Amino acid sequence: MSAQLSVQDGRLVATPGSYADSLTISRFAGGPWSILDPVAFFIPEHVPDPTRPAPGEELWVEVSVPRQGPPRPLRLALKKDAVLTPLDLR
Repeated sequence: MSAQLSVQDGRLVATPGSYADSLTISRFAGGPWSILDPVAFFIPEHVPDPTRPAPGEELWVEVSVPRQGPPRPLRLALKKDAVLTPLDLR
């Protein structure tokens, strides 16, 4: 599904949009909505690769959503047992 993201009453809202000017989002089995478009995030070369989390963990990206253009990554976190733990990438 293609959607445009906006903020209404302090909440992030996805509305249907054309493929050319939208993000691709998906929802699996009633879970949270996910942005399927890749997000570039640069980490120092001495930091272990966070893109291969341990079993039971998920890699999450916190982003800011500008009025136009793609989301901008702020930081990475690992989610395990419903708890998000920000990664120290220094």
